[in-house]
Amino acid sequence: MTQTETIKVLELLNAFYAGGKNDPQQQVIAWHLILKDYDFQDAMNAVLTYAKNDRREYAQFPTVGRIIEEIEREQKRKQGVIREVITAISYGRTYSMISEKAKALIGEEEYNSWLCEDAEKFSRQAGVLENALRNKQERLLEGASE
Repeated sequence: MTQTETIKVLELLNAFYAGGKNDPQQQVIAWHLILKDYDFQDAMNAVLTYAKNDRREYAQFPTVGRIIEEIEREQKRKQGVIREVITAISYGRTYSMISEKAKALIGEEEYNSWLCEDAEKFSRQAGVLENALRNKQERLLEGASE
């Protein structure tokens, strides 16, 4: 590593850890390096969740790692509802046995039509259902944020 490269590493660290006294342009560059692979709405929800749950007496700017933690927690939660629907169908559970969050993703008629599929056909087409549920979930979340 050259001295110039060392300076760049330190500038990047300063953009993350200068306690709000850093160059805004450098901070945007630094945060974008980390957040660019995440969905905008997931990041916005993560910031709102962080702010809502921050109970400290004096507000402090979060680290990018803390925001990533919130984003990934939300992604797992969303995926969990989709997994619940697919697992419930796989095990032959009735519509009344799934959670309200799962019911928000799939109507009873659609659920029951998937439930009527034989196990082999369902296992081959579960990816289709998963993608459809993910798309519907995204549309529902977009509608809720407007």
